[in-house]
Parts: sequence; structure tokens; C-alpha cells
Amino acid sequence: MRLRVTQKLVPLSLCLPLSLLPALLVNSVSGYLPFLALLCGVLLSLAHLLLIKNRVAFSADAASGRRVRGDSAGFTVSVRNGASLPVPGLRAELYFSTLDGHDCQALPLYVTLSPRQSRDFTFAADFTHIGAYRVGIRRLAIYDLFGLFYASRPALDIGHIDILPRLHTLRSLPVSSALQADSSRAVTAVQLSGTDYTGVREYAFGDPIKMVHWKLSAHALGLMTKQTESYTNAGLSVVLDFHIPDYDADARLGVFDAIVEAGAAIGDYAARSGMDYDLRYLSGNGERRRTTPASFRELDGAVRQMRVFSMDEHAALTARMLNEDCAATYALANIALCAAFLTEELILALLNLRRFGKHPILCLIVPTGLDPKTRAETLEPLKKLQYASIPCLVASTASEL
Repeated sequence: MRLRVTQKLVPLSLCLPLSLLPALLVNSVSGYLPFLALLCGVLLSLAHLLLIKNRVAFSADAASGRRVRGDSAGFTVSVRNGASLPVPGLRAELYFSTLDGHDCQALPLYVTLSPRQSRDFTFAADFTHIGAYRVGIRRLAIYDLFGLFYASRPALDIGHIDILPRLHTLRSLPVSSALQADSSRAVTAVQLSGTDYTGVREYAFGDPIKMVHWKLSAHALGLMTKQTESYTNAGLSVVLDFHIPDYDADARLGVFDAIVEAGAAIGDYAARSGMDYDLRYLSGNGERRRTTPASFRELDGAVRQMRVFSMDEHAALTARMLNEDCAATYALANIALCAAFLTEELILALLNLRRFGKHPILCLIVPTGLDPKTRAETLEPLKKLQYASIPCLVASTASEL
């Protein structure tokens, strides 16, 4: 714990020499009384701080865990004065900050404490953006009797909260009709032979049409599906591109939220349709990541690695992800790209996927409030994709899809 001086000590240091003037004019011991009174006051104030600085204890109760974007979270901070002297001033700051510092909020706390007194303070914070938040107390300062000195204490880490995307339900998605018919619930990828199966069962939605046992279905008066040891499985890859143009800070975070929630909605659509799926994105250090979440409501592990990128930061890596990783996934693949800006490399990657028999889908997030020229420039590259029959969805939020 460090001792520091406040700005009040500056004028006081100027007053100390002036307090010696009565001693020069009176030329007696009583003339030194103003100087001695000021000096004793400074020493008394410093001694008071030395006695209380280690007797003030902090504790905090943070609702660590997971929240959905837009939800509120409550926090309780307890302060206890264990000394027999009062604490005339205590200043602290409760903060909420993402791990990369893009979204930061601070709630000030000013308090005085009587001897042996304890006080509890409750805070509520609204989390409007997705991310992994660190919660703590910083700028802890305990002041002396006259506010001349203060002791600064180390910051206190309370806990962590993951703000997850709000899941929107898509009613439809322009996936390949062939893939919808051939979507499989199996996990294997290669068919061994047309008759190499282990049994039959009743047909379930999502079973490949080619796996229907037609002769047995005619006798059973209902569709029956062959249970093979393995067969081709279609799927969908959701790719999130966090390279966002240089909008203002809040608009960039809003676009980031929309990209994540659009990807979660598309992935949830694939899961509900019985398709295999995965989620791909760049982590904070630019590493290509792939995950297969059990549910798109539970992306806490992923949001800790996601962050906003500038347009010139790792800009080519998303295109490489499309060309290298996504092109090799699933025999018949849908690839949904959620992005806020289309570079020439991304356009070429989408066109190449289409050329090699994949089915790319673009979800372009364009915020509201853009001037007409900027909006027109953002939407101009869509013409090349539309000419190649690549479905393009344009929205400002995931709820508009």
C-alpha cells in the first residue's frame, strides 16, 4: 500500500512559511503557535492515516457466470472499518471491462465509515454487448483526517461474467435443397456399399432419401430407413468475420453483436434441421478456431476468444479459412459467412467455394444510420455474388434475418 499526497498539501506547504511571520513580528514563543498548530495538524493527519490504512477490508459478491446480452447483473460490495478511528473518506471504483478493453464501464463509490462500521453497497449493471467481462474494484484510496494524504490499495478482482448472444430463431435459411433432403444425423462420412447395413428402423425427418428401404416400406405401409454402418453426411459451417469498418466505438460493438448473433441463429437452424454443423472464427491472436457447440445458447468458451478486429488486422485469414478449412469440411457443405465488410479476397473465396460445388451463403451486417454513399459502397460487392447465384442476406441485427 502506497502513501501519496493530495493537492491540498500544496497550498498548505505555502502557508507553513507564512505562519512564521507572527513569530518575527511578536518576537516571542507565542508567535510560533500558528506554525506549530499547522505542523501538528499535518502530522496528526498523517498518523491517523497510518493507523487506519490497514484496518479497512473489502469484500465483494459478484454473480459470476453467464448472462445473455441485454440482461442485468447485480453486485454487492462490503466495506468494513476495523479501526477504532473513523475513516473520513474512501474512494473506489467498481468496473466492468471486456478482456480486450473494448467495452468498459465504471461505477464510482464514495463513502465515510464510523469506527468499527460495516456498509454494503449494491450495484446493477446492464450488459449491452457480447463478450467476456472482468469485474473488479480499482482506484482504491483511503484518505486521512484532513484529506492531505491518501493510501492507494491494489485493485481487487471480483470475478468474470460471460455475456452470451441472444438467440434468435430462424424460420428459413437459403441452404441447398439437395442438402436438406440428404441431411443426416449420422457422424460417419463414407458409404461402404449399397447393401451393407445392420438393420432398419422407421423413417425420421432428415434421413437421406437414398437410405429408404423401398421394398420393405411397401410391405410395412410406411417408410423404413436402412441403418448402415456409415454414409455421407451433409453439414453447415458458420464462419464469423470480425473485421469491422471504422465506425464509432458503440456502432462497432453493435455490429460485432449482430455478427455473433446471426452466426448463432444460423447454427441453431442447422442443429434444429438435423444437420452437422461447426462454428469457425479468428481468436484474439489471429488463430483460426473451430468448435462444435452442444447448443448455440452456450458459447461462453467461444466469446472469451472473440474480439473486434480492424480492417487491416489479419484481414486475409478469414479468406484462407474459407479456402482451406471450409472447403475440406463435409462432402456436401453449406458455408454461411457472417461479415460486416466484403474484401476482394472474401469475394474470391466465396466464388471459389461456389465453383467447387459448395453452397456459400452470405449474411452481411450493415448498421443503420450510415450515409447513403457509405451504404452503397458496402452493398456494391453483392452484385458479383448475386451473379454467381450466391444467396445474400442483408440485415442490421440478427432479429431482421
